[in-house]
Amino acid sequence: MKSKKEFDKLVEQMKDLLEVQKDNIGQEEYMLGMYNGMEFVLACMEKREPKYEEIKKKETKIRR
Repeated sequence: MKSKKEFDKLVEQMKDLLEVQKDNIGQEEYMLGMYNGMEFVLACMEKREPKYEEIKKKETKIRR
């Protein structure tokens, strides 16, 4: 088992990776799934409930 210091460093690295992935979600379901999977793993490591993201719907402008 890793030491507390090594574990904490790993968690911080995971948080950094999660932020990068969050910036890449856009409108792609694959990237959303990747992010939510990473969030699930990090939440398990931190012993908390995951905070999942959803694809934000684009506003559609109706031309008349």
